[in-house]
Amino acid sequence: MKIHGNEQIVVKTDGAIPLINSICDKISLAERIDAQIEEEQCKRIVTSGVAIKALVMSIVARRKALYKVERFYESTDTEKIFGDGIQAEHFTDDMLARALDDLYDIGAKKIMTETAMKIIQEYKIPVTSIHADTTSKSLYGEYKNQNEEDKTILITQGHSKDYRPDLKQILFGLGTTKDRIIVTGNVCDGNTSDKDWNKDILKELRNSMKQYGLRDFVYVADSVAITEEMLKSLRGKATEEPAIPFVSRLPGNYKLEQQLKSKALSSPYNWIDIGRISDKKESANYRIQCIEDELYNNKYRFLVCHSDHLSTRKDKTISKRIETEEEEATKAIKKLCKTEYYCEADANEAYQMLGKELNLKYHDFFATVVKVERSKKRTKAGSSNKNEALFRLKIEIYKDDVRIREIKEKESIFVLITSIDENEMDGKSILTEYKQQSSVETSFRVLKDPYFIDELFIKKPHRVEALAYVMLLALMILTLFERTVRENLKNETERIVIAGGVKTFTPTGASLIETLDQIQVILIYKEGKWQRHCELKENEKRILMLVGFDESIYTQGFQKNA
Repeated sequence: MKIHGNEQIVVKTDGAIPLINSICDKISLAERIDAQIEEEQCKRIVTSGVAIKALVMSIVARRKALYKVERFYESTDTEKIFGDGIQAEHFTDDMLARALDDLYDIGAKKIMTETAMKIIQEYKIPVTSIHADTTSKSLYGEYKNQNEEDKTILITQGHSKDYRPDLKQILFGLGTTKDRIIVTGNVCDGNTSDKDWNKDILKELRNSMKQYGLRDFVYVADSVAITEEMLKSLRGKATEEPAIPFVSRLPGNYKLEQQLKSKALSSPYNWIDIGRISDKKESANYRIQCIEDELYNNKYRFLVCHSDHLSTRKDKTISKRIETEEEEATKAIKKLCKTEYYCEADANEAYQMLGKELNLKYHDFFATVVKVERSKKRTKAGSSNKNEALFRLKIEIYKDDVRIREIKEKESIFVLITSIDENEMDGKSILTEYKQQSSVETSFRVLKDPYFIDELFIKKPHRVEALAYVMLLALMILTLFERTVRENLKNETERIVIAGGVKTFTPTGASLIETLDQIQVILIYKEGKWQRHCELKENEKRILMLVGFDESIYTQGFQKNA
């Protein structure tokens, strides 16, 4: 603080906080939480809703581990953001823990769902497809007192998708639009299977269809969703449970998958070249065949897809496999060729056994039995030295080019399954929809990013659950920020400048946050009141405008939503 005569001057580095706060207030995040807490929030300096909003904003703005949150807000104009009298020192660990307790008690999942629907309605986001998937998040700690009867999530070991089977974990499940806006999501037990999660998420989507009018979307999931039970659920039950159209990948362990590949390869004139489905440089070229067939006694439409990029990658992989198989087979053959047999039948039997043992995939071999004569060793003094007939194998190994070509062709192909009629969506649109499954995977990369929030270090399982939903709320805000800027840039001809001087029409949320990171606000105390001054660069003003706000969010004081 500087003092000039009767003036006091304070400089705050607000960064992107006022903008993130404005987005949170537009969707009434804090108010939604406070309205559902029975205890009188007005008696608290910081309500639980405001505390949760503060957690969300700290994750989005700095993406760092959640400890010493009060230190995070030390350089921020907190009274402008949260209200008169609220200082950084009020955001203590105890206060935030109480807020997490309140969030758990009122239903963190419920708050997340309501917030997702509010975002979709407030920003008029079309939900034409929902891309669903899961990922795990490792936790450090024992959590010894948990059992499966607890109402909280079970923090336990399970299939680790971040390759830490030694650690206990929780599971995140998300359903997002193709531009990563979260429609539904949940935090599950660490040992929840993807198959069980997919069944549960369909129930949630149907509830949202009834409660929020969500309809006319395509469910897009990975191959793990293709089970008899899941397909039955997707078909629905007439008016009680409407059918949900879907697109997924047919699992490679289904016999039908191999049959469809073979059928497509045997009909070379039926391929349809559709070229690229992405605007990215050097993206893959595709050709497809549409085939109708049955699975579990129901007809579906299958899309056999060939990718030239997949073909190139598989060529390298298969070449390595061929080399390894040849080396291993040559060793075995060399050893066998040194063996001598007393009869030709034994040599032929050894040859037959070799074929079974090697089980060659990319090679074949042929053998000839060679007769050799060797001097028989004398057994008695003076006995005659007679020759004895012995047999050896002479084996030559060679690459089976026909089989290799067939394998390469099959491995360059994947098969999609859909319930959508060709009149409603053509093959190229089906493939494009499936390839946008990367949208939910990108969201997972953000959740796993240690700079977004590092491994969870909370001792009480119910707080872990509540904080995990706070992470999802933060992800909602970050992706909403990103989408809003990108959508509005579609109507402009000039790229936005982000951190590092990069010009782009498709900035990430993180890069936009970094671009605003150094914005400062000067507070001057004069004549009994504080005045705020902030000079923004034109590029910073433009970012605010693209999100729907102006520079006044940096200079105007706290305003409670109606």
